[in-house]
Amino acid sequence: MNEVSADIVERCRKGDITALKEVYHAYADRVYRLCLRMMGERAGAQDAAQEVFLRVFEQASKFSGQSAFSTWVYRVAVNYCLNTLKSRHRTTAVSISETPEAVLPSGPVPSPLEVVAKADERKSATLLLNALGPDDRAVVVLREIEGLTYKHIAYVLGIPVGTVR
Repeated sequence: MNEVSADIVERCRKGDITALKEVYHAYADRVYRLCLRMMGERAGAQDAAQEVFLRVFEQASKFSGQSAFSTWVYRVAVNYCLNTLKSRHRTTAVSISETPEAVLPSGPVPSPLEVVAKADERKSATLLLNALGPDDRAVVVLREIEGLTYKHIAYVLGIPVGTVR
């Protein structure tokens, strides 16, 4: 995740709404994808992403600088999603057509066999991911999909690095 400048972070911490706009533009896509994978469905992910940015703005003054600002934003997003999922007491499956990759294809046009094989892989991965509990899903999404280090995941989830591994 690209970092916003220290000036933008400081302005956001002071309640500058234009700074929040810049934070949103820098992180919106990644926060939405994270929320989509955590929440399991598009509407819930959209609502979660909006709530995350409201919380980022409300809590920006609490950002201590002990981590990258992007890592802190991930922490806010994951905590929001975990709390929402736990309060629901259920998980829902993601429709294959709702994954960002299915919506935004890139590169050369694949053959029909490649499309079917890729859809099967995505379906299997989605089913396996949704079979995990919210805490375990968060670790897998942050590590395997978002590419965070164990140290950053530990910070985001507020758990020891050894537990993440």
